[in-house]
Amino acid sequence: MNVYHGSYTEARKIDLFAAKPKRDFGKGFYVTTNRKQAEVWAEIQGRRNNCSGVVSLFEFSENAFSDNYYKTIKFSGYTDNWFEFVVKNRSNNLESNAHDYDIVEEPVADDDIYENVEKYIAGKILKEEFFESLKI
Repeated sequence: MNVYHGSYTEARKIDLFAAKPKRDFGKGFYVTTNRKQAEVWAEIQGRRNNCSGVVSLFEFSENAFSDNYYKTIKFSGYTDNWFEFVVKNRSNNLESNAHDYDIVEEPVADDDIYENVEKYIAGKILKEEFFESLKI
């Protein structure tokens, strides 16, 4: 399957040393099957870095989800388990991940959801208020 990576520079290979910690799913290389989503992220990253954004294409084998070589986890939406996982990763003050998964699937927070996760971590809203905000 084709997966896309949006950034301010072309990604010719996956470089985990360039990855930043405290992201939704921890320090890692983020891709999407949705090209439009990668284009939007590339545009955002381009603006932040005063350049044009770039979408890089990678071929990903779906066998990675079924073989026992990779440790994977998949969330089916914005669930309580997803929320706890994201909060744990965003609150992690170490350079290493707060988990030991190789592949984490769905969903990544958009700007509004990201902002409300940060409000929860800062103690400005309760978890119930976070989930209520998803309904609006």
